[in-house]
Amino acid sequence: MKEMYAGIQEQVVTKAFDKQSKSFDQLYSHDEIIRYKRERVRAHVEKWMVPGSNILELNAGTGEDAVYFAGKGHRVHATDISAAMLEKLDEKKEANGLGN
Repeated sequence: MKEMYAGIQEQVVTKAFDKQSKSFDQLYSHDEIIRYKRERVRAHVEKWMVPGSNILELNAGTGEDAVYFAGKGHRVHATDISAAMLEKLDEKKEANGLGN
C-alpha cells in the first residue's frame, strides 16, 4: 500500500513540475532573493571545484545551475523528475552552445 501511495505522489509531483516548467524561469530567474542565494551557493561550490569537474545535479529543474557550471567548463549530468523541465534545460543548452 505504501509503495502504491508513493507512486501516486510521484505522478502528482511530476505533473505539477511539468505544468510549472512553462513559467518557472519567468517566475524565479529574476527574483532578487533567488539570485542572491544562487550566487552564494555557486561561489561556495566553486571554492572546492577543479577545472573540468564532473557534477551530478539532482532536481535540476530548467537547468540554471547546470548551464552555469557547464559554461564554466565543467561536465554536468543533470536530472529531474519532470521531462518538461528537462526540455527547458535542453533549450538552454542549445541556446548557449553547450554539448550533451
